Amino acid sequence: MYHFIYWFFYKYFIWRKSFRSSIVASSTVGLAIAIHILLVLSIIKVFTGWTIKSFLTNYEYGARKWIMILMILPLFFGLDFFYFRKRKDEILNKYVAQNPFTTKHIALIFLIMLVPLILTFVLN
Repeated sequence: MYHFIYWFFYKYFIWRKSFRSSIVASSTVGLAIAIHILLVLSIIKVFTGWTIKSFLTNYEYGARKWIMILMILPLFFGLDFFYFRKRKDEILNKYVAQNPFTTKHIALIFLIMLVPLILTFVLN
């Protein structure tokens, strides 16, 4: 699933911006992973009532924003440098015969990325 997201957004940025960078596609995968983790935590909260007490509640909004950015950036760069840079050619060759911009692929991206995000908002 995450290989598909990587391939789709890699091809999308080549098509729109002529931008052949792995970091944008792997950052999108990191965003998808973060959305899926938040969905799992929301489902756990709904069914069990258990929540993770945020250590960031003692900080103001601006400080929380910077702390969260410093927490998520290593995930994005780690995904790119340690996983996707090594497997980029393998992933792109896996989907080489497919067109990324079909209705089916766009709908699948919406299902993978937006539906969990919407469900997370609804459950909280």
